[in-house]
Amino acid sequence: MMNVLVRFRWVALAIVVIVLALFVPGLQTSMEPDHGLAVWFLDDDPNLEAYGEFKESFGNDEAVVLRIEEPGGVYEEEAAERMDRASAALRELDGVEEVHSWESIPGQLVDESEESYLLVLQMVESDDFDQRRGQILADIEEISAQYLEGRTVQKGGIGVIYQALSDLTERDFGIFVGLGYLIMFLLLWWIFRSVRLVVASLLVVAGGTVISLGLMGWLGIQINMITVLLPTLIVVLGIADAMHFPVAYRRVRREDEEATDKEVLVRALRAAAVPCLMTTVTTMAGFLALASSSLTGVRHLGLFAAVGVGTAFLISIVVMAIALYGRGADEVRELPNVRVFLDVLRRWVEERPRVVGAVLAAVVVVSAIGASQVRVDTFTLGFLPADHQVVMDHETIEEKWGPYIPLVMSVEPAGDRSVESEEVLSLIASFAEKAKADDHIGNALHLEILHRLSEYGEVPDFMWESMVDRDANMGRINLTIEMMTASGLTETIERLEALAEEEFGEVAHVQANGYLPLYASVIHHIVDSQIRSLGIAIFLILLLMTLWLRSIRLAIISLIPNLFPVLVMLGVMGFFGIYVDAVTAVVAAIVIGVAIDDTVHFLHSWRGAQREGKSWSGCVERAFHEVGPAICITTLLLVTGYSVLLLADLVTVVYFGLLTIVAALAALVGELLLLPLLLKIWPAKQGESPS
Repeated sequence: MMNVLVRFRWVALAIVVIVLALFVPGLQTSMEPDHGLAVWFLDDDPNLEAYGEFKESFGNDEAVVLRIEEPGGVYEEEAAERMDRASAALRELDGVEEVHSWESIPGQLVDESEESYLLVLQMVESDDFDQRRGQILADIEEISAQYLEGRTVQKGGIGVIYQALSDLTERDFGIFVGLGYLIMFLLLWWIFRSVRLVVASLLVVAGGTVISLGLMGWLGIQINMITVLLPTLIVVLGIADAMHFPVAYRRVRREDEEATDKEVLVRALRAAAVPCLMTTVTTMAGFLALASSSLTGVRHLGLFAAVGVGTAFLISIVVMAIALYGRGADEVRELPNVRVFLDVLRRWVEERPRVVGAVLAAVVVVSAIGASQVRVDTFTLGFLPADHQVVMDHETIEEKWGPYIPLVMSVEPAGDRSVESEEVLSLIASFAEKAKADDHIGNALHLEILHRLSEYGEVPDFMWESMVDRDANMGRINLTIEMMTASGLTETIERLEALAEEEFGEVAHVQANGYLPLYASVIHHIVDSQIRSLGIAIFLILLLMTLWLRSIRLAIISLIPNLFPVLVMLGVMGFFGIYVDAVTAVVAAIVIGVAIDDTVHFLHSWRGAQREGKSWSGCVERAFHEVGPAICITTLLLVTGYSVLLLADLVTVVYFGLLTIVAALAALVGELLLLPLLLKIWPAKQGESPS
């Protein structure tokens, strides 16, 4: 097969180019950020379905809150006129359902000093609202600047945070693609000093990226704060795999200087393709394990990363067949310091195995202690940098005003009771007052208040429609709550629902509804994704390694040094208080899928030495000599490539980059120190074939 490929290498390249051209049109769709709820939930998720039913009854519960400062007094004639003009203009916006002010809800939206007030903009409910949110917020910004000129205005709300995340995702995506390729170009030039090999390597990852993102676009899927990691993953992993072809070529060329260019290339491609195929399959298995996640964004990351990595491997064989043809051994540069580094590690393993083992055991114990402190949680506002305008506006609103994020409690009377009966209204008022005693709850608006207001004047129809459904079978209590983590929100909701059960008894069923309970349920999905994806990744890789190595002993041994970086990574998370959230939850499965690559190459060389009858020391020396440089170079590529993520604005993406760097370094230790020791401690049984 490799003979045919080398012979028709230019034809193969032409086919690759044609295929890539077919996927280019899909890039435009995939590169438009999406921060709808589909990022977090599957379409058939019961929580999402319940939220849809809620919106059918009460409309969109997303609101934008504007806090306006009026140092001269909110009720001054000029200030009141300014508010009326701004409210009228905002109400006319396509995307704003209604605007609530202190005029429409007396006594509710003015602070105690009477020098600031809130405008609460209720958003419309539409199928394309997530796509229109950015333009709607831009229009709100423009009108605020026009009608509230000279006044300090802070803007807050769940939608405001989502849009900020969307904007940063788009910015980060540009950084990851542009800077990622630049850094890889510079690093590859430093390693190879060959334009041909640098261009070939970049073509490998560019091809994998185009097909992965192009396929996303053809399927109508857009990038989000999780799949924004795709370009970096494909760039780093694609190049790391491609590195083995030049290393194999150098070795084959030096072993047989009399062989023809074609013979050397064919043998080098075969030598690298076999273990690289296995590493690609195991890496894809790690990513495909993420497809079991109940988080849509994680599923897409796993599926399309697997497509990108698999495609990059196929393209690498084609472009390397062209890039390496006719090159001398000395043209493929070897880094001298790598050999020195490897010799030091090899001597440690061979001469001080007990000391090395003791140090590794200590690292395991310390990491386990840190891992025991890891928390599963997520905080959407915390994804943004602390100095982001949205974060500062939010902090100002909460400091000056108090909790303002809406939390809806739905009230469904039992039997033939109406939600507007005196009994139910009285219980609603009592519950609301007790709920406000919670430290995390601010204000409350409910039906009983509207009935009291109606005694002094006409209450607008939109107010009634927003608080009770058409048949008066269900009402709502609008509480305002602090912005908090998903776990904190879950605990608060549980307290409120327990209070409601105590207050209403058999009279009505009361539960949290709307977006926030849906957001709180993300924790369940994160835990489920972490456990399920990690378990599936371990199972698939253990199965693949058993089939390839034909030895359950070697398969188990191969898995241990790849669990080591996962444990170290979890230890770092525990000690530094980094949450397992929707993004960091995928790191463990990815780390195992990536780390197993070097294990495959190490064991491939190790078994070759065993077949020649070499001792344990001889096998160590052979593996370090043949694949040690490639392992070091790929680790360097991983660390350098993922360092790009440290420049992200999205905090959780920065953590992803940091954790993968930690895991890559730990994986290097696992492969070059732990794996040889395990092979010494658990040697092959007498008669066991090394083949």
